Amino acid sequence: MPDTRSRKPVARPVAKAREAVVSENSLPPLLVCYYRRMKMNKVYPVVVRWQKSKGRLAGDKQVTLRLLLAGAQVVPTERTLESDADAQATFFVTPLAHGWLRNHRLEVLHQGRKIQELPFSSRVVSQKATLLFFILMFLVPWFVLTYLKRPSASAPVRFDVPFVPIEDKEETAKKFFKENLPDLPGAVKQDYPDVYNSYVKGRDYFRDEAAAFYSGLCSLASNYHLAFYSFVGLLLVTLLSAWVHRDKRKTYKGKPLQLPRDEAAQTMLRRANPLLE
Repeated sequence: MPDTRSRKPVARPVAKAREAVVSENSLPPLLVCYYRRMKMNKVYPVVVRWQKSKGRLAGDKQVTLRLLLAGAQVVPTERTLESDADAQATFFVTPLAHGWLRNHRLEVLHQGRKIQELPFSSRVVSQKATLLFFILMFLVPWFVLTYLKRPSASAPVRFDVPFVPIEDKEETAKKFFKENLPDLPGAVKQDYPDVYNSYVKGRDYFRDEAAAFYSGLCSLASNYHLAFYSFVGLLLVTLLSAWVHRDKRKTYKGKPLQLPRDEAAQTMLRRANPLLE
């Protein structure tokens, strides 16, 4: 009677040899910690290390790392990374241009052959917009309190009594624009009356619209707390700009590295399976 008990499959020597060759010629993925958002003329580190794995790394193996980045200075350009779980390589990047940095990548080489390429994207920003909003945060409320809500620019500031608005601010603005907008020479009026009339109509239209706009701002500043709301709004914009243009780090994970097989590995595989010869 045949034995029907389950039997464990016996691993073939060829499969064991192939697994040994693959384990000896493979390395875990690389982890690259770099800055996606940077400032110009500042030094930033780029750290490359192995991903933590349960298995043992391939012994006495090493790869060469080459960091390429247009628009920035990279020191050093190449580093050697040993097949050690705690090994790491550090590059130092100094941006020299604003905007997106082109051709940002990390090349992985083994025995002079490129086996992997990791692309990145980095941008160089500045806090100039944040500084502008910070200045406007104080300048705009001062302008509102001085030229929109106060009765005149020369009147003293009194915070214990309410401000007295101008009786007719629109007429005052029209008078201001009329005194400061120049008139065309008399020769233009005599020789080119159409041009002179068009200029006068355009000047009067601009004066009326600007005066109406100024009057509306004065009414808004007098009836509502325009200075306070402008300060709070610009404060929020300043904080948002500072947060958006801050330095930002990112970690990029590559794929497992497959090293080229050497002659010793090929000999081991042939000895395990003579049919491959």
